[in-house]
Amino acid sequence: MKLYGRLSALASDITTGLIKPMDQQEEVYSIFNKRLKAVDAQFKKFMNVEVKTFNEELKKSELQILLDKKIKSYNLTKYLGIKKL
Repeated sequence: MKLYGRLSALASDITTGLIKPMDQQEEVYSIFNKRLKAVDAQFKKFMNVEVKTFNEELKKSELQILLDKKIKSYNLTKYLGIKKL
């Protein structure tokens, strides 16, 4: 979030169009943009590889079977205190 805040402030300064961005601002933007792209790539890899692998393993495990049974047997209306019509 810190990085996002800094990028937003920098983008705001640049997009006002009143002044040309200083060389330092352009350099900072470039550095932060590279960092953000790297983090984005890591997150996408995590979601597409690690989470997918985890979900596949979970489907094979006994834990998933237990979870399925628990979900099917769980009476949500009773938990929420809703009376059946």
